[in-house]
Amino acid sequence: PTSLSSLTFHYIVGQHAPDPQTIQVASSGGNAPFTVSTLVAGGNWLKVSPTRGNPPAPVTVSIDTQGLGAGNYTATLNISSPNSASPTAVSVTLTVTAVPPPQLTSITNAASYFAGAISPGENVVIFGTGLWPNGVGSNASSIRMHTATNMQAFSGSGPGWRGKAG
Repeated sequence: PTSLSSLTFHYIVGQHAPDPQTIQVASSGGNAPFTVSTLVAGGNWLKVSPTRGNPPAPVTVSIDTQGLGAGNYTATLNISSPNSASPTAVSVTLTVTAVPPPQLTSITNAASYFAGAISPGENVVIFGTGLWPNGVGSNASSIRMHTATNMQAFSGSGPGWRGKAG
């Protein structure tokens, strides 16, 4: 038997992989060795270590996010032992979410918050959603504009940060 019958992982594309999770393999019939086999749908994204041992023992389950697209992925760990009539199944679910593109709602003068044409040298503020890396932080961002057609991100955080055009 194991300490868990299911594991759930969540991953947002472009962020760090989810933390590994550990299950404890135990035995009520002595110290018989166990083996872990996997049945994985959707690629080679599931990592298990160790794949054999003697109980009581931890088994670490982790996710390899390389090349994963948005969607739901499933797998089953089968833990078997010569002392067990049937393997113990642990279901694994991975939900991968893509970060939506930024949505701009307005570009305003940083001093007056008036929306209109932007002139070289003007301080501006951009408002919208998803403007920060990985969707973290405020719903407002700032830019530094070099020309009217060439904008670059300006560092800062929070709605009060400003960029300078020009």
